Amino acid sequence: MMAREVGHQFGLDDDRCIGLYVGGLLHDVGRITLPETIFTKRGNLTEEEWELVKSHPRRGYNKVIGGVEYPWPIGDMVLHHHERLDGSGYPDGLKGEELSLEVRILAVCDVVEAMSSRRPYRSKRKKEEIFYELKRGRGKLYDTEVANLVMTMIEDKHSPFDMV
Repeated sequence: MMAREVGHQFGLDDDRCIGLYVGGLLHDVGRITLPETIFTKRGNLTEEEWELVKSHPRRGYNKVIGGVEYPWPIGDMVLHHHERLDGSGYPDGLKGEELSLEVRILAVCDVVEAMSSRRPYRSKRKKEEIFYELKRGRGKLYDTEVANLVMTMIEDKHSPFDMV
């Protein structure tokens, strides 16, 4: 829902926003191929566990989404939502214009959602911490326009962001 609303605020047409909604629902589908214990573990992950977690985009694409045709770039969103503008993301190290607008929107929304949710190994982050991360990463990790828009939407208490 967050990605769809960001798309609307960004001025994308309704069809593209529906694609963002579907991509937002499915982007982490690869997690179902991993042991649940990884996501409920308290404390730090081992290097092997972290590599397994980092495999979820490719697993989701290859084992669940791959071969299914959508009218939107769902495969791209599933596979690349952890990519970063500077190429430091995974699984393919894509950067800059190699990342579609949908992926850049979903990447920011995924970070905000993850930080604003409680995890077994940490409490949810405060709004100030989320803003710090987005400001720190603007233009390097995250699309500047998308990060700025999301922060504005959070400040305006826009409904999908009431959780922050």
